[in-house]
Amino acid sequence: PIFSSVYHDRNELIKITRAVFQIVMFPAFLLVAVCYLFRQDLMQSYYPGCTQETVDAFGLLMINFISVCLFFIFSTILTAMHKVRMLNLFAGIGLVANIALNITLIPTYGIYGAIVATLVTQGAVSIMQTFQVIRIYQIKLPASGWIKTALWLCTVVASYFGLNQLPLAWYWQLLLHMALNF
Repeated sequence: PIFSSVYHDRNELIKITRAVFQIVMFPAFLLVAVCYLFRQDLMQSYYPGCTQETVDAFGLLMINFISVCLFFIFSTILTAMHKVRMLNLFAGIGLVANIALNITLIPTYGIYGAIVATLVTQGAVSIMQTFQVIRIYQIKLPASGWIKTALWLCTVVASYFGLNQLPLAWYWQLLLHMALNF
């Protein structure tokens, strides 16, 4: 509903999209980083005795959450613009690509093949939607925003390795990590 009332006003849509992007994507990046970096401890605490393959699968699949969030934001905008045909085209491309990748990768790589297929197809569909909105509204993406995001992501990863050196239980490290980077 937030986009449907402003999709005809380019400046207002850009302003709201930036706000929604910041509200959704920064916590999403932090959640993905925390789940990936603490995947061993998280999985062992919820599923004692789980295999390393399960731990790695969880970490890799959490990366897909970024695509899911992008999909959520930009598919909502495209729906508000009544671009359902475009959404269906992207979904169809993703479906065909996912089936083809699964058929190709799973026999050789097993669970990792399925993960790659998921990451590639979800990523591609969400990127297609994102670039379509950027193209339609001629949104400029300032380099300063990319640089700030990259620096923040580096800080997230660096704080993990720094906190990992402290003699604290993993859950205290996780809480400190989130507090420092949110």
